Amino acid sequence: MATKQSNTRASALTPNNNISFPIGTILAVKNFFRKLELPSIFKKFKSRGLDLSSLTEGMVSYRLTENLSLSKASDWMNRPEVREIFDLEEFNQKTLYRALRIIGSNREEIIMDLQDHLFGTYEFVNGGLIFPTYGGLKFPTHI
Repeated sequence: MATKQSNTRASALTPNNNISFPIGTILAVKNFFRKLELPSIFKKFKSRGLDLSSLTEGMVSYRLTENLSLSKASDWMNRPEVREIFDLEEFNQKTLYRALRIIGSNREEIIMDLQDHLFGTYEFVNGGLIFPTYGGLKFPTHI
């Protein structure tokens, strides 16, 4: 004989302090930073304190998911689980402003270094990028 359910199980849920965050986006950003060799590019612009590449990875990850203010990005990035992923210590909101100022001040050199890496990695013909085709779809070879 089948027993009839008298109440729903959803009512048994209790609130907790678990916090979720977009691990897929974070891992994708970290992968592209590594593939494009951005950590080595950013390393030469900041030698002391928090790693500029890790701060930038965090800001890009935040921008792709939340897209709110820089102060909210600082709050998000200072969560222990997020700091652990980016290997960061707790920091002040002003640190993100300084990181952006460093990137902005050196943007031409950063773009040139990134361009050098791209031209050294991919084959460009007549200004276009050659993609190998797989079943009619085109994909970059190294990303």
